[in-house]
Amino acid sequence: MIGTVKKSLAGLRGRMDPVVALCAALLLVLLGVAVHQVTDRVRGDQPAPAAGSNSDDALDHAGLDHAVGLTGIADGVKVAEQQVHGLLTLNPTDIDEQLKTMSARTTGEFRRQFEALAPTFAEVVRKGDIDSRGEVVASALASVKDGTASVLVVSMSAVQNTQTTSPSPRGYRFRVDVKFEHGTWLVSGIEFV
Repeated sequence: MIGTVKKSLAGLRGRMDPVVALCAALLLVLLGVAVHQVTDRVRGDQPAPAAGSNSDDALDHAGLDHAVGLTGIADGVKVAEQQVHGLLTLNPTDIDEQLKTMSARTTGEFRRQFEALAPTFAEVVRKGDIDSRGEVVASALASVKDGTASVLVVSMSAVQNTQTTSPSPRGYRFRVDVKFEHGTWLVSGIEFV
């Protein structure tokens, strides 16, 4: 699948507006984990615990190991916010380092697909001279189950490239799936919602 995606992107280079190409590359990464997302939903994530509930009951209800705790879940939300901020804050000078930082926060199949598409993504940012400044507006824990969590993130960005004369504001909503592995939260999937 990744080889087909790379060939498709290679054929589109030079014929697309750089912002459209950037969005296409990002969407392909996100679509690459869609099967994983659907599988998680079929299993039925449980809703997050209600505010003010007893923390032990909430942890039991959420299906999390007590070692993660409610404070640990907040760390998972923070990782989701950092990943969205990273995806929306881009510039040609630092793109390789930015992608490396984002990749370090990923895991599993999502990491493999992200790393496979990162060189094409970086090339689009450089060729289009894309400068984007992202901001996380709000986030909320959507569900928690067995050391995983789903976080909703609302964000804005101001995007400028070779095709624009001034930054263009854009709004996005993401669902970011995170997984607690080896004592830290890592991103296992992202999708637009």
